Amino acid sequence: MADFITTQIKASKKVIDAIINQTPGDEWEGSVDFNCVVPTPDFVSQEEGRPEDAYAKGMVYWRDWNETNWGTKWNAFESFRKSDTSVYFCTAWAPPFPVIEALSEKFPDEKIVIRIAGETNRHFAAKYSYVSGVQYESEEDILHSGTPRKHRFAAKVRGHKFA
Repeated sequence: MADFITTQIKASKKVIDAIINQTPGDEWEGSVDFNCVVPTPDFVSQEEGRPEDAYAKGMVYWRDWNETNWGTKWNAFESFRKSDTSVYFCTAWAPPFPVIEALSEKFPDEKIVIRIAGETNRHFAAKYSYVSGVQYESEEDILHSGTPRKHRFAAKVRGHKFA
């Protein structure tokens, strides 16, 4: 099972709108969709087979592309929009830093703040700020399981406490 990372993005409404799929009838409609910011190209295989199968067809294996371009193996899941200026979602194994950087580059005059909290084997919490695609401040807290400060931060990000 993957370790899930919860991310909160706080930014202006137009920035949040840009990461939400608004295509009527699309399976991702209303959800955070990394393809809105960093679209998956046609040369990326979407088949679940082995990487060798994709390479044999002259394509790039989906997981390799996702990890390089999104920073995580899957698209966002369990997303919800708390307000016009705040959205939450989960990813597997790692936060989607390349997506956040691309989103920030798309809106260079807007400040984007993300808060992340890890669970299970990746006990950490952090806060980062971006402008023009550049991270300019960060606060990281890599802590041990059971540390009250980490649990308080995670509760703020996830809306509940870790088990």
